[in-house]
Amino acid sequence: VSSLSLMQRWDTLSERERQRQYEAEREKERLLAEKKQTWQQNFYGAPDVLRAAVAQHGAAALLQTEMYHDSQESPFHVAARSGDLDKLQYLWTESSVGPELACAVDKHGRTPLMIAAKSAHLHVVGWLLVNTRICPPETVVKQTIASDDSRMVGKSTALHFAAYGGNEVIVQLLAAAYPNLVPLANSQGQTAASVARL
Repeated sequence: VSSLSLMQRWDTLSERERQRQYEAEREKERLLAEKKQTWQQNFYGAPDVLRAAVAQHGAAALLQTEMYHDSQESPFHVAARSGDLDKLQYLWTESSVGPELACAVDKHGRTPLMIAAKSAHLHVVGWLLVNTRICPPETVVKQTIASDDSRMVGKSTALHFAAYGGNEVIVQLLAAAYPNLVPLANSQGQTAASVARL
């Protein structure tokens, strides 16, 4: 066998192997995307769907951050955004990871309390203030810029979020619960009071 034909055979095998590896990677990505979609339908879904998923997969599955939306919002964040108090109460009381979810931050540094405050869900903010006071104080201060709203700059507090949301009662609730937030300025030097006037 000539050295040329051995080289051609090697090149062919290498090309086949590269193609096989490429196809295997594509299949792996497809399966992960499918798994992620199923996970999101279950864990971001209606409360009864969520309960069934937790019963089947266990509460620890709620912490699989690689399955979260691109913004890294947990099921707790999503429920806070939509004002779904039933789901929040279930996640808090029935799953062993409720406190961890309640204090979690998304990739923009936002907690469920911040999201509920900005979304002006008074009933959710009130419930979170009563039930999630176990979160470390630093989790009420956002450290990064949120891409979905250019006004939300670094070091915005939950109080800033409430001011942006425009609900005066939520602002008052948060100011009473966290009086230390009132004088804090974001990275643009704005307090929550100055944000409310914008």
